[in-house]
Amino acid sequence: MAVLFGRSLDSIQSQRGGDETSFAQAFDRAQHQLAKRGRLGDLYWLLDGISFRRSCKGVHDFVDKIVADALEESESQPFARYSTKRYVFLEELISRTRDPRVLRDQLINILLAGRDTTACLLSWTVTLLVKHQEIQQRLRHECLELHSFKNGDLPSAAEIKGMKYL
Repeated sequence: MAVLFGRSLDSIQSQRGGDETSFAQAFDRAQHQLAKRGRLGDLYWLLDGISFRRSCKGVHDFVDKIVADALEESESQPFARYSTKRYVFLEELISRTRDPRVLRDQLINILLAGRDTTACLLSWTVTLLVKHQEIQQRLRHECLELHSFKNGDLPSAAEIKGMKYL
C-alpha cells in the first residue's frame, strides 16, 4: 500500500479494529457485491442495498482522507516527492491532476486490479512450490540463512534483493 498511497496502512499488524480494518472489511464487502452485480448485467441495480452503499461510502471516505492529506502535503512541500527515491502512485497522480474524485477513483481502480493480481500470483506460487519440493526446500534454506530470520525479524528489502535463488 505504500507504493499506492505513499504510506503503509499496517493492515496486517492492525488488530485494534481501526480505520484500516474498517476499510479492509468495507472493501471486501463492496468487491463481493460488485462481482455479484457484474453477473447480473443490465439488472445490476437489483443489488443496490444499504449494506453495499455503506461499504462503498466507507471505502470512499477512507481513500478521500488519504487524498486530502496528500493534496494538503503537496501544497506545503511541492517538490518533496523528488527528494526520495521511492515511487508513490498517488504523488504521480497529483502531479497530473488535483481533482480529488479523479484521484480517489484511480487509486481504487489500481487497488482492485492489484489485489486480484497479487492474490492470483500468491496462489500460483504456493501451488508450484508444493509441486516442486526441491525448490521449496532450497528457498527455505536460503531464507533461514538470512541474518534477520536468525534474529527472529522480518527480512529487509536489501536482504530480499540479495537472495540469489529467489
